[in-house]
Amino acid sequence: MNEIRTGGKPYPKFIDMTQQVDRALGSTGSLELGGSVWGSLCGFTHTGIEQLSRRFNTEGDLFPNYPLEEILQVISSATKLVSTMSQFLCVVARRSDDAELIAEFWEELYAEKTSEDPSP
Repeated sequence: MNEIRTGGKPYPKFIDMTQQVDRALGSTGSLELGGSVWGSLCGFTHTGIEQLSRRFNTEGDLFPNYPLEEILQVISSATKLVSTMSQFLCVVARRSDDAELIAEFWEELYAEKTSEDPSP
């Protein structure tokens, strides 16, 4: 707690945490997010010039200004995260058969999508 008060960073980086979860699942990187996805997630949540610029349309009117590609990418990423965390919960609960079913279902739904295709 003292490290937080003094401006330290006691928590691991998000990418390190996702790699730990992937290893625990015996996965091959299904939870890792690419740089563009991470940038989109940050752009949707953090304040600053990027967030402010998203509050106006091209005419300068106050209006949500999120590109459809980024919205689809975030929805797809959130779905992927929920799926992977569900697998992790099954593994922790010693229900690895259920974790396998989730993994198979995910593959069936998304296996043919490329990393450039943000749609689920």
